[in-house]
Amino acid sequence: MDSRKDKIEAKGNLNRIIGRNIQNERNARNITREEFSKLLYLSPNHLGLIEQGQRGASVLTLQITSKYFQVSIDNLFSDENSSDSPEKSQKEKMDAMRKKIIELAVYLDEDQLEYIVNMIKANFPNSSPTPGH
Repeated sequence: MDSRKDKIEAKGNLNRIIGRNIQNERNARNITREEFSKLLYLSPNHLGLIEQGQRGASVLTLQITSKYFQVSIDNLFSDENSSDSPEKSQKEKMDAMRKKIIELAVYLDEDQLEYIVNMIKANFPNSSPTPGH
């Protein structure tokens, strides 16, 4: 049976994983701690403590975070998602930017979309998935 010390250590590890995942999601979208803390109804200092693993996140905080970032709550608990590698951080930033472009494109008409596609092709010739497209 686990000792009280083991349980406290496991809880601390889980808090660090959750906090790192929240911070990674927030940073990937270039959202400041101040901006995100308002959405969570927390002070920036309290959010900082959560992100550092020094405080646990409430169920409400986890629900709002998962809905806002469109990730499952399971992902916030996953140690695999909490990597601090520069490659993952760069991928997260790129994914967030692609998502933002798609969100903005929803409001464009056909001519506007065609203009953007042509602009990308003209300025970034290697952006086409296949040659000649």
